[in-house]
Amino acid sequence: MLISEVGVWQDNRLAWKIEFSRRIIEEEIDDMAIILGALDIYEFDREGVDEITWLREKNKEFSVRSCYKFFEEEGEMDLFSMWDTQRLNLQGKEIWELILAAVVWCLWVERNRRAFEDKEKSREKLIIEIKALIFYWASTMRSFQDVSFQNVIVNWRRTYFDPP
Repeated sequence: MLISEVGVWQDNRLAWKIEFSRRIIEEEIDDMAIILGALDIYEFDREGVDEITWLREKNKEFSVRSCYKFFEEEGEMDLFSMWDTQRLNLQGKEIWELILAAVVWCLWVERNRRAFEDKEKSREKLIIEIKALIFYWASTMRSFQDVSFQNVIVNWRRTYFDPP
């Protein structure tokens, strides 16, 4: 999605016209005010090119490494690592180590697909894409040599994340 799709120019300033697919509930109003306030501080060049860039890199291109670095600097990795993984089997623990990178990568690709190709995958297809990427990466590990793609996609929760 581009800036031009969610804003209109009024008095030489961009006014946000954000539309939601559902009503905002009372508990979300404060968060929405914070988000809109944060958006309002940005000034846009009306003559400039409307593009998507990753500001965490000098070349403005996204990389999983820079995203991980950002999460580590912001303390978000601690939030991700505090989830209990004690009851996972070996394969589940190995998958757990790959989840964040796969989610970030697939969301970035989907974001670009929507922004530059005006195409969109369903949530279900995006989840399968994330699992497929994890399977691809995990297939290089010794513990995954006899694991089928179908098992990863179809039996995901029962095989890797449900306790015995």
